[in-house]
Amino acid sequence: MGIDTAVRASIEKLLEGVQIIGFDWTYLYINEAAERHARRPATDLIGRRMTDCYPGIDQTPMFQALKRVMQARQPEQYLSEFTYPDGTQGWFELLIEPVPDGLCVLSLDISDKQRAQTQLRQAQKLEAVGQLAGGIAHDFNDAVSEMLGFCDLVLARAGDDRQMTADLLELRRAGERAERLTRQLLALGRRQRLVPEVISLDRVVHALHPTLTRLFGDVVRLVVDTMPELEHVRVDPGQIEQVLMNLLMNARDAMPQGGTVRIATSNVTLDDAFVGRHPGSHAGAYVALSVEDTGVGMAPDVLAHIFEPFFTTKGAGKGSGLGLASVYGIVKQSGGYITIDSRPAVGTTVTTYFPTVDAPLSELTDLTDLRTVSGAETLLIVEEDDETRSLMRRTLAPQGYTVLDTPDVWEALTLIRSRTGRIDLLITDIVMAEMNGPQLAQHVVAVRPDVRVLYVSGFAEASALGAGAMSHRISFLPRPFGPGALLTSVRDALDKPLLQH
Repeated sequence: MGIDTAVRASIEKLLEGVQIIGFDWTYLYINEAAERHARRPATDLIGRRMTDCYPGIDQTPMFQALKRVMQARQPEQYLSEFTYPDGTQGWFELLIEPVPDGLCVLSLDISDKQRAQTQLRQAQKLEAVGQLAGGIAHDFNDAVSEMLGFCDLVLARAGDDRQMTADLLELRRAGERAERLTRQLLALGRRQRLVPEVISLDRVVHALHPTLTRLFGDVVRLVVDTMPELEHVRVDPGQIEQVLMNLLMNARDAMPQGGTVRIATSNVTLDDAFVGRHPGSHAGAYVALSVEDTGVGMAPDVLAHIFEPFFTTKGAGKGSGLGLASVYGIVKQSGGYITIDSRPAVGTTVTTYFPTVDAPLSELTDLTDLRTVSGAETLLIVEEDDETRSLMRRTLAPQGYTVLDTPDVWEALTLIRSRTGRIDLLITDIVMAEMNGPQLAQHVVAVRPDVRVLYVSGFAEASALGAGAMSHRISFLPRPFGPGALLTSVRDALDKPLLQH
């Protein structure tokens, strides 16, 4: 086949791939763009039949499209999905035209666009499922709180009855499993209450190192590769620990015969090219936290579903399918982004990106604070659920508090106006039938200017209700909670200073 020299030079410069295929399916011409699309040099293909270069191609729908044009001599457009030998995929828009020597195939690489659309659809699906799961978790929180709370109350009275204590501890462990499931669902729906601090991710990694060493034992080699002078990020340290533990347990499970896990941190910049390939990401400065394993890896068809809720490759009873889904939710709720790269028999790398902040590190929280949680103040509980209200009253009253409680907001307002003694703290749910918690709090504060307010809710968004003029008197207790968390939150709320007018 002869092509004019000037025409050949122009064709070589095209961004589109150009292939000329003879009537006997022999490659007659391939330009540079087509070489890149095929990831093979033209010298491997020209002069050879297509069926010899790509065994089995004659059984594909794309070959049938080529065959139709070859026979009918009518042009046709075709979207081709191609899997390379290394397992990666490419998508190409083909324009197949009849020419005197056979066929001319023009190919346009739309792989980045196709991947972006796939990721966008995946993100939208996760968003919808996450909202549903978050709503279910919110309703489930009440039952979990009551289970754990009443279990603790009975445990305190069990005394020397070993059998009763053992049974109650088993019940509590079941409740704790339910609580973990609830937290995963809330993370999936991005409705967890985050308590962000300015931290270095290295601190989280090094703090967990002793636990991780015990987790992996002698079978898995753990390598920690943290970057000096890591930029700061504003995240919830507890949630980052959950992300890291989920990723590391997945890595361990992917290496039943042993291997190496590498935890790495680094300062990175996500540019426009990265954003173009990863819908939902944003350009800027980030700290990357990655977990890399040398495990079994995943095929592309598995990888496409890996962040979907309840999708798991583990056997029955070995995985809820919420681990990576909740990781995805935590990272997104923290303003970050997550990528995953995996190849069968090679391993998997999951990388999370958190935006940097130009702020000093937060002071470390003292987890050994042993302040008393008792008191002599008067508390008013407004909670529609009878069991939850009973649990709160039976937890707080033995600690010296005077506890008033009611399921009805109008009864609460009557009590506020008629009672002659002090009321120091209003404890109220956010969502109630007659009046919501913030509205009730405004009425109470108007009559009792010295009262403080503790909101109770399972929604992360509720923590923002303390903003505004009353923020100095507002505290928040997330559901589910046990007696210890309730006592601590009440004491913290009571100790909160009020603005002086």
